[in-house]
Amino acid sequence: ILDGIEMIASQSNIDVVWTWGASRSNESDEDFLHALDLARKSDEIVFVGGLDQSFEEEDTDRQSLRLPGGQMKLIELLMNLNQSLVIILVSGSP
Repeated sequence: ILDGIEMIASQSNIDVVWTWGASRSNESDEDFLHALDLARKSDEIVFVGGLDQSFEEEDTDRQSLRLPGGQMKLIELLMNLNQSLVIILVSGSP
């Protein structure tokens, strides 16, 4: 996804900066500050999150449909910045 965003942005001379912001595997918020700092300095914010293949295994049921880890908390913090925000959720497996 990042490669695609960078390719399209480069066609319009748009700089893309990115960072890890929320883990899918734990509730840690250790990367939130850096992500929020970059977001405040950006014209557009794109959050990419969701599930990876470890959540989509055969015979494995999830206890809820909530986003795993600290993703929802980071989305809420990004929304509170009152800037343009695009959310891309990835789920499912091949």
